Amino acid sequence: MINMISHNPNVPASVKTLERLEEARTKPYPKQKKKAFPPLPFDIDVQERSPTADEFSELIYMVESAAYTVFLKQAISQSYKAHPTNAQSLYNMVQEDPTMMRWPILVNYQTQEIGIDQEGVKGILNNLVVARDGQPKPPDPPASRRTPPESTAWIDYD
Repeated sequence: MINMISHNPNVPASVKTLERLEEARTKPYPKQKKKAFPPLPFDIDVQERSPTADEFSELIYMVESAAYTVFLKQAISQSYKAHPTNAQSLYNMVQEDPTMMRWPILVNYQTQEIGIDQEGVKGILNNLVVARDGQPKPPDPPASRRTPPESTAWIDYD
């Protein structure tokens, strides 16, 4: 279950992600011509706001880098004021200028996953597919790469 998405309708990437999530919930996912899959079973709580300071302090434990700057765009100024040191300072920065934040922030609290970019969102959706369908079976190797059967020992019947 995806619990929350911090969404900004003025950011094209956020709109695209929300559309992608709605499509995954309502249409076959993933789309394949060979096999029909059901939609992914998850609920989503769309918040058209940034996370609160308390939410940022929870989310920091879900990201690879334990730096609050991970929630900000890379094009921020090099000023020391543009580098938040705690959840409250990050929240204050985003409230002053919402364009500084990387939108959307997708959170699956059940699995403790967070998606801050398209790859992160794709990873969360892929994990939902695995939870629904189980681990995919690896494809059979090409015939030329298959290992030959083990030989039996030579037996002399004479």
